[in-house]
Amino acid sequence: MLPSQAGDVKALRHNPDRPLEWPAVSLDQRPPLAVLTGALRHAYGFPLRRAVGATMAGAGVTLGLLAGLVAAIGLERALTIWNDQMALLPWGLSRILGITVYLGIPTELPAAASIAGLVVTVIGIALSLRYRRRTASEASTR
Repeated sequence: MLPSQAGDVKALRHNPDRPLEWPAVSLDQRPPLAVLTGALRHAYGFPLRRAVGATMAGAGVTLGLLAGLVAAIGLERALTIWNDQMALLPWGLSRILGITVYLGIPTELPAAASIAGLVVTVIGIALSLRYRRRTASEASTR
């Protein structure tokens, strides 16, 4: 039985006397954000709440900034630039009809994604903050 199956996290640390054992699930099969959260927990010693919060804050900032950039330059223009580089749709069709019209994409989607990124960032920051628990004696004096 592998240490990851037994639930013993300390056994996963490298011991020079024995070869390194890998978990039963390869990293290729895990979602990237789960791998990041696990790395923050085990390599840096973050509690689960702080690790999830830091991961959420990083994902939220990325979503918010990229969606904000697309909203700032305009969805139609951003998709046209992307289509010019990737040639996803026929050139004339994307220029004449417009990509957002052809694909039926709501033009307010980048703004909504940017707001969602902001909300995820705020929740992530709130989860990753350290807080001190009050003892019973401190709570009774107030």
